[in-house]
Amino acid sequence: TRLTNFTSYEICGLDEETEIEPFIQQQLFKNKEFAESIISTLKLPSSKKYLPLLTNPLFLILFINSFESYPKLPPKISSFYWQVFDALFEKHETFSKSGYRRPKLSDLKREEFEFVLNSFSFVSYFQSQFNFNQIYIEKTLREIRKTYKIKFEPTEFIEDLKVTLSIIIEDGSDLSFIHRTLQEYFTTRYLS
Repeated sequence: TRLTNFTSYEICGLDEETEIEPFIQQQLFKNKEFAESIISTLKLPSSKKYLPLLTNPLFLILFINSFESYPKLPPKISSFYWQVFDALFEKHETFSKSGYRRPKLSDLKREEFEFVLNSFSFVSYFQSQFNFNQIYIEKTLREIRKTYKIKFEPTEFIEDLKVTLSIIIEDGSDLSFIHRTLQEYFTTRYLS
């Protein structure tokens, strides 16, 4: 639906050829050496398969953050997703530069956190839910909590996904994974 006096815009991804490199340089303008290291890694022939994922600016930022812990791209994309998740999870478990420790509100152990995330991804994926509202996520998480008897508050888990790990984005009242392939990855983790 269109509203009078409003213009709808669609945000496009970054162009693989011309925009990823300048984006990295802009994000890391204070650390040119690190930026060049990432860019040279992405120019390797083995890195070509990752470029379509990295056209998503949010996903590219997550990749930049994970590159410090994992400076080589693995041969399998599934390993790449694991590295991004691991770096995000571990980075937020450590102290920031200012000495502040960002706690996970859900207070789940890593194995439990991953299991809940994998379970939610599986359920939502097979219900063809790729954009969620808060009610849907909370209801699904309550069902997971009840079925598997894991103690956590759904609202706190959602905050962890949005703020602490930054893998869920909020657009108005809609929530979604920053990239649909992340939902697919966590779904396959559940199945395996």
